[in-house]
Formats: sequence, C-alpha cells, structure tokens
Amino acid sequence: MKKSTIKTREGDLSREVALRLTTRLRNNFADYMRKNRISIAELARRMGKTRSTLCSVFSAEHIWTVTTIVEVCDALELDICFELTPRRIKL
Repeated sequence: MKKSTIKTREGDLSREVALRLTTRLRNNFADYMRKNRISIAELARRMGKTRSTLCSVFSAEHIWTVTTIVEVCDALELDICFELTPRRIKL
C-alpha cells in the first residue's frame, strides 16, 4: 500500500521559510565568493565535489541541509552564526 502525503498549510509555510533561508545563505556565500574571486569550480575542488553537483546545490529550488551549510563554510574557511529573533508577524 502506497503511503500518501497530505500537504498542510504549515508544511507549505515551512518549505517557504526554508527556501527563503537557503536563498539568503546562498546569496551571502555567492557575494563572499565573488569578493574573494572564488569560483564554483574552485569551491567544488575544495569540497571534493564536482562542479555540476555544486551548481545543483546553488540552484534556486534546492533547500540546504545543515551539513551542506557546514561543508560550504569549511571550504570557504568561514564561521557561521545564527541569530534567533521573535517573529514580527504571525504565520
């Protein structure tokens, strides 16, 4: 028997928030790489991955895992800090 997935409003909102967070991270990493003249190919080499894999990771619809964030930080020799703040609006 095939297990069905029911989409909920909360699930859709969680995905939307995750995409926004990933987009901000991706843009911050891209800005850092641009300023420091680090190409996707160079980042891939540092991470031991292929360029095509990283192009996929940096695509607009890819939600990053914590592991991916840490791997990119390690390859760029960056630390990452998170700040938790109260929501300004109710979701």
